[in-house]
Amino acid sequence: MSPQHAELVIATKDDVTSGRLIVHRDVVSPQKAGAWASHLLSASCPATGSGVAGDTGGVPGGVVVELAWGCHVDKLDLSAMLKQGGLTQAVVEFDGTTVNANAQTPVVDATGAHALPTSRGQRWRSASCWPPRCCSRCGRSAPGGSSSPSWSPGCVPAAGGSSWPSPAG
Repeated sequence: MSPQHAELVIATKDDVTSGRLIVHRDVVSPQKAGAWASHLLSASCPATGSGVAGDTGGVPGGVVVELAWGCHVDKLDLSAMLKQGGLTQAVVEFDGTTVNANAQTPVVDATGAHALPTSRGQRWRSASCWPPRCCSRCGRSAPGGSSSPSWSPGCVPAAGGSSWPSPAG
């Protein structure tokens, strides 16, 4: 297990998705791994995670994070995890398809690894707003179920997002 690499396995069902992420212990501690990964790997619904030291589970030097989403996850944007973890690559198995995700192709799904959308209207990703429920442009429902961009008390753009997109995109 290298500090620059991660392994992620995603399995989807009708209304739930599970995952297992393995990273080097220098990336994140077992105690913080669950919250770290669940924040960075949110999709169309929030993720929950729990991390343990890999030394006792057959992954010497690693941290194993069990993840769960209460919805069917169609794709995951790994760009925030790659960047914040200092990772150059993640080997991902998504519903049986194995791919190498990196900064150039950080979006993974059952068909492979893909580049981020390049159009202005699609540049806002799930990790752009915190907390995630604050902004519909982040792939979340805005408070009250609105589909328009939303700014709620306590919501701030995450690192790298200094302003909110205009409704025109």
